[in-house]
Amino acid sequence: METKRIYKLFGCCLLGAAALLSSSSCSSNEPDKESLKGYNKIRQDSSFYNAVTRIANIQLVDIRSAEEYKQGHIPYATNVEANYANSEDTNSPFCKEILRRFSMDKDIFIYGGKAQKAENWYAPGLVSTIGWGPKRTYHYLNDYESWVAAGYFICTDTSRVAGCPCQLQ
Repeated sequence: METKRIYKLFGCCLLGAAALLSSSSCSSNEPDKESLKGYNKIRQDSSFYNAVTRIANIQLVDIRSAEEYKQGHIPYATNVEANYANSEDTNSPFCKEILRRFSMDKDIFIYGGKAQKAENWYAPGLVSTIGWGPKRTYHYLNDYESWVAAGYFICTDTSRVAGCPCQLQ
């Protein structure tokens, strides 16, 4: 009788420990999928255009490759590439670079290109998770190619919009 009670108590302790370990995020910096969905989505080209052109000192992140960025980007964008190798979790090089370059005191806007299908939803979720939160993180659901097709201005290595502080040499 006493042995059954000890086994029962031991079993409950094991179940409790397993539940604690499975719910704890101490061993991993990878956010859960639900937290990655926490950001504002901008679907219309004109809405994104209004944000880019009307917000002074906008924090605009182009997550495409450096080569794609040099070929053309939305004015005022800063290139911080997001790819499978550098944006796997909240302690990744991508997140560290975002934290280094941008202020959490202002909203942050993120866009990618057709080639960044997975990163287009994952990167904004990471940015939201590392500190900007769902109310300060905005994702342009269309992409750079949609911006160009809509006829909006772009910066390239040969032409820039006046005042664009882009990194092109």
